[in-house]
Amino acid sequence: MMKDMMPKMMGGLNMGDMMGEGGGPMDMCQNMMGAFQETAASAKFATPEVRNLFEEWSIQIEDEIYEFIKTAGEVNPEKIAEHFKLSKESIIYFLKKLAGKGKIKFQANV
Repeated sequence: MMKDMMPKMMGGLNMGDMMGEGGGPMDMCQNMMGAFQETAASAKFATPEVRNLFEEWSIQIEDEIYEFIKTAGEVNPEKIAEHFKLSKESIIYFLKKLAGKGKIKFQANV
């Protein structure tokens, strides 16, 4: 599954593409950085409409997570992630936002 996901995450590149002809670690790193820069460059072309849609979704999911926590009581990020079908990392992002607003108490275990 990860093999199929990586090209999508890397803008269509696969490990062979990233390795380059030399195939050394430095070539791979340079190719990966190029892919990241390309992704960042394309993000700046997001229209205001797309940015607004993302912001609306972000606010909505944050509110839904807050309501879920209020209803469920004490929960962990894994349980919330499972309920909303989001990654644990995404849930932690929203939990930190809620904690920053003083709505919840949250401390990420590192």
